[in-house]
This record gives sequence, C-alpha cells and structure tokens, in this order.
Amino acid sequence: MFGHALRTARRRCGLTQEELAADSGVSVRNIRDLETGRIARPRPATVRRLAEGLGLTGDDRAAFVMTAGDAPIRPRPRPAQLPADTAVFVGRGGELAQLDISGTGSPLPVVWAVSGPAGVGKTCFAVHWAHRAADRFPDGQLYVNMRGYGPGEVVPPAEAVRLFLDALGVAPNAVPAEPEAQLNLFRSVLAGRRILILLDNARDAAQVRPLLPGTAGCVVVVTSRNPLHGLVATDGARPIRLEMLSAGDAAGLLTRRVGADRLDGQADAVRAIVDRCQRLPLALAVVAGRLVSEPMLTASRVAGDLAAGMSAFASDDEHTDLRSVFSWSYRILSPDAARLFRLLSLNPGPDSPVMVAEALAGGPAADLVAELIRTQLLTERAPGRYTMHDLLRSYASEQCLSTDDPAAIRAARARLLDAHLRWASAAARVLEPFREPVDEPPPDLFADDETATAWLAAERANLLALVTMAAEEGFPDRAWRLAWQLTTFMQRRGHWYDLLHAHETALDAARRAGDTRGEHHAHRGLSRALFRLERFEDARGHLVVALDQATGLGDVLGMARSRHGLGYAAQQQGRQAEAFAQLSEARTLFEGVGNVEGVANALTSMAWCHTLLGQAAEARESARRAVELFITVSNRHGQAVALDTLGRAYAGLGDHRRAVEHHDEARQVFRDLGDRYSEAEALRHLAEAHEAAGDPSAARSARRRSESILARVDKPVL
Repeated sequence: MFGHALRTARRRCGLTQEELAADSGVSVRNIRDLETGRIARPRPATVRRLAEGLGLTGDDRAAFVMTAGDAPIRPRPRPAQLPADTAVFVGRGGELAQLDISGTGSPLPVVWAVSGPAGVGKTCFAVHWAHRAADRFPDGQLYVNMRGYGPGEVVPPAEAVRLFLDALGVAPNAVPAEPEAQLNLFRSVLAGRRILILLDNARDAAQVRPLLPGTAGCVVVVTSRNPLHGLVATDGARPIRLEMLSAGDAAGLLTRRVGADRLDGQADAVRAIVDRCQRLPLALAVVAGRLVSEPMLTASRVAGDLAAGMSAFASDDEHTDLRSVFSWSYRILSPDAARLFRLLSLNPGPDSPVMVAEALAGGPAADLVAELIRTQLLTERAPGRYTMHDLLRSYASEQCLSTDDPAAIRAARARLLDAHLRWASAAARVLEPFREPVDEPPPDLFADDETATAWLAAERANLLALVTMAAEEGFPDRAWRLAWQLTTFMQRRGHWYDLLHAHETALDAARRAGDTRGEHHAHRGLSRALFRLERFEDARGHLVVALDQATGLGDVLGMARSRHGLGYAAQQQGRQAEAFAQLSEARTLFEGVGNVEGVANALTSMAWCHTLLGQAAEARESARRAVELFITVSNRHGQAVALDTLGRAYAGLGDHRRAVEHHDEARQVFRDLGDRYSEAEALRHLAEAHEAAGDPSAARSARRRSESILARVDKPVL
C-alpha cells in the first residue's frame, strides 16, 4: 500500500526516482524497493523525509504518512477522566472565583498551583471546580494522581504522558520510544485544543513541568503540599493557597455530613469538635464518619473523647493531628477489622478489590470491609473495589509495622502474591494454552478469552505493582513468575512499556537470587517487549543470554523458543540467511520434543522470511503447512497468524482474491480471541490486499476499522 502511495505521489509531483532521492536524502535503491513492495513498511524517519521531498503538507501529508501505518489515528471520544465530585462541598468561594477566570483572554496556557497542608482538601477543591467548569473544555479533561506524597512510587512525567496520549487517542505504534519525543508529541496533540489537565498530588515543580502544554486554550491545575515556587517563578503558574476552613464552613461541613437533626441542640459540642479538629476537612470527615456509623453516639461525647484522649490535637503538625483522629477511629474497630485495616497498607496497587482483602485477611472479608467503610477508613471507589486516602494508608502502615509480627507481615504479603499469581496464571493459560508452564496447571477460573482479558485489564495496575513489591520484599520467584504470566496479555493489548518494566524488575530480582530459570524467562519476556518497541539489537542480546541459560539448564523447549526469537530478530534486521538458520534450528528442536505448536510457529516465521525475499511460492507452502499443524493442535491464535502470513504470500503471487480471504479469516479469529492489536494488523494487511485487487472502497473501510481499534488499545501504567 505504501509503495503504491509513494509511486502515485511521486508521479503527481512530476519527479523521477533520482530527483526524489536528491530532494529527500533517501537512496534511489530504497525508493525503488519501497515502490515495488520489497520494503513493505518503511521507518517513520524515512516516511517523513519522503514527505518533505515530495513537498506534501496538510491533509495530503497526513494521508501519505497514514499509508505507512505509523501515523496517529483519529482520536477516541473526548477524555473525561475526572474522579467523582465530593458529595458534600462547603466554602472556598474566593478560591473558586479565582479559578473561574482561567483562560480568559490569555495568549498562553493557564497554570494554577494549588497548595496547602495535608488533609486540607486540595484534591476535593480541584475536582469540584473541574466538574463545575467541565463545559468550558469541550475537548475533555485529563487527570492523573502524581503520587508525590503517599505510598507507592512517584509517577514520573514519562509515565503520565503515556497515559495522557492513550486517553487522547494516539495509537501505540505512533508513540515514539524516547521520553522526550513522547512529551513533544503530547504538546503537539494538545495544540489547538481546549482541555483541562488536573495533575494531582505533585511532589515538586520538576515532576509536572514537562507536562505543561505549549499553546493557549488549555488550563492546568496542579495540587501539591509543596508551594511549587519554581512553577510560579519560571512557568507563570498562578498560586492558590488553601488554608483551614473557616469555623462556619467547618461546622457546615460536619452538619451536612451528619445531618442537622442529629446535631440539633449541640452547637457547643459542634464548635468543640471543629476546634479540636483544627478545621481540617479530612479530620472532620473521619469524625463525621463515626457519628454516622454509630447512631446512638452524641456530638458531646465525641467532643469529650477528643478533649480527653487526643492531646496531640494541640500540635501544629497536621500529620500528628490526623494520626490522633485516625487512631480514635481505628480503636473502635473489631479486632479482625483492625487487622485487615493494617494489612491493607501492604497492597502496593492503587486500589484493593475483594480478592485483595480476602488474601490479606486469610479468609472471607466482606463483613470486615463493610465495617471499614462505615467508619470512613475505606471507600468503595467502584463496585467491589476499595481505596483509602494516602494519609490513611500511611497511618495503617505505621500501625501494621508497630503491631504485627514481621513473620505475619511476610505471610500476608505471600498470600497476596500467591492469590494474584493463581488468578494471573489461570488467565494466561486461557489466552495462550500452548505456552510452556512455569507452575502447576492453574484451576479453571475463567470461562473464555473475554473474561480472562477483562480480569487482567481490571487488575493491570495492581499486578504490575505486585511484581515490584515481590522483587523489593524478598519474593524473587513470585516476581518473575507474575511478570511471565502477564506477558501475553500485555503484548496483545499494546502495553509494551509495562511489559518492559515488569521483566526488567523480574530479571533484577532473579539475578540477585541466583535463579537462572527465572533469569531465562525474564530475558525472553524482555525480548518480546523490545521487539514491539523496534529495539531489535537489544532484544537479540537478551535472547543470546536466554539461549545460553536454556542450554545450561537442559531446557530444550527454552532453547527452541530462544532460537525462534533470534530468527525473528535477524529477520527484522534484514539478515534473512541468519534468520533461516536460526528458525530451522528452532524447528528441529521443536520436532525433537514433539512440540507441534512450536514447529508451526517456526514455519510461519520462515514463510514470512520467504515473503520478504519475494519468494511467494515458498512462503505459501510454509504458511499452508503451518496452518495445517495449528489446526491439528487446535491453536486458533497461531492459526490466525499463519493465515495472515498466507495472505501475504498469495498477494505476492498476484492472487489478491485469496489474499483477501485469508486476511479476513485471520482478522475474525483475532477478534474472537480478543487480540485487538493483531486484529488491527490483519485489517491493515486486508486493506492492502483490497487496494491491490482494485477495490479502494473496501480498502478504506478496512483501514478505518484498523485505525478505530488502535485508538482503543490501552497504554502502559508504567
């Protein structure tokens, strides 16, 4: 398809191949190979140089670049990522009015730096205003918790920008590998749009500065305990400092949360509570939570308890204040609920689904979770998924370390990891049944690919955080096993940066533990991520080590898969003779252990080599044989890959009708299995086949469907 577009554009411009070479800096030989299809997919840099040499601009340039398959696609519906607005919001009228002037006549992007002490309500304030002003930003709202303060790793700008590019509809294959290039792309996508960006809980100016847009129209609200003086001084941010609520607003907050009837006639007690909570919204919310959960409790009794047992409330340190309030709420819990509250701090992920609570508790936990929700120590973010404020989690962690025996803490972490490993293993086996197992066969926990994929998608952030926790807390075997079980899902969904990070973490853990088997699997997992990121030489390096380790372990299947990967690397780097040699050796090893699926995979890759060399007849025979073998072992995914390759072989033979049939069949199988990225690739090949067959309308339709799928492919969290 690209060759046809290049040839058409060149002739329309009246240029010979030699003249285009001179204008673009691309060699005549490369131009000739592109136009004849010998090079099916050019590098992005080559496409840009050719577009410049042709003098293409605007829509013509975009259409030309699109044919290479590397352009950003039409954005998905506008992002609306704001968290839910708070149920009760009082005060802050002056600060809200300041934000209301955002963007009025400004020739530059508007940045607000909202700061204040912990628990003062910075996030609630920013989210409340953002919902109120959402209609002013027709292109959507972006949100990320930068985790500058609280448990978990601080979110680097590179991670945040990938989340934003995903939300804005940029296809994975259009995201450059280098972080600086990703940030440049983000600013380019924002240009000309009116988008609200909420960067919550930032550590400092350096963390958020790269995420600021470069043109007018967008508004950025940053919240932080840090005053962000640097952002104000050098980036023109407008500061808003949130102080404690006024006495009237604090009393209003308590009254609206608890109910006016409940507090009727207790004005003195309400004033005492407000004073002893130092008008801090979070402290007031916790106190209100106890009053709501205990209908017989009076405000006077609460005020008395605070006066008698919370002497630290007089401290100027807001952390001490809140710890006192939390300790009071914590003391009224049943022993089992208190234990669960402490252990929930061990979960490194952003939230805790029911399975986390059950794993940490060591049994049923529904009643305990309900008790924590009633006392406002846990919030149900979504049905069955729970979270606690960062300060609450910090307090729970302190209690855990001071109360629970180290052996009990380690046992709880082991239960948490093993529960997720059990489910992840079951999901991975459904997605790729023929992958070599690293554990005992998992139970049947998922009915089909759809349910397995849905679970992995929902738990993705938690699972990745658990890989890191396993590596850091002395569970190296769980670290590499969990990373291994996530590989197929992340590869099919386009989470290549997550895949890379998970296996880098796993490799480091396995090395420190001297676990050669774990290192081998981590090296192979890294190669799969690096292939997708087009870092072929790096992938090759990991596979060389993996092959050596498999040989030392006597792992013939590991040797075969490593050689297969080395063949793919050589193939992508244009060394087809080396590729054939590695793939032939892999095929022999697979045959030696009777692994039919492996033989079929090797044949599919060999067919692709033939295709790249223009040996269409040989490609057809290898792909046909691969399809037959995959059918015998009921491997539908492998069959679809082979069918797609067979379609390319028929295209090389000029039989475009059969090419269309095979690409379309492959597309349907990928869709049935939930492999959206491979479905998009098959649709791209289908579009090329329709184009060659003289059916531009069908080609356009296939191309649009491919782009639509890529627009919905999820992006990494790490």
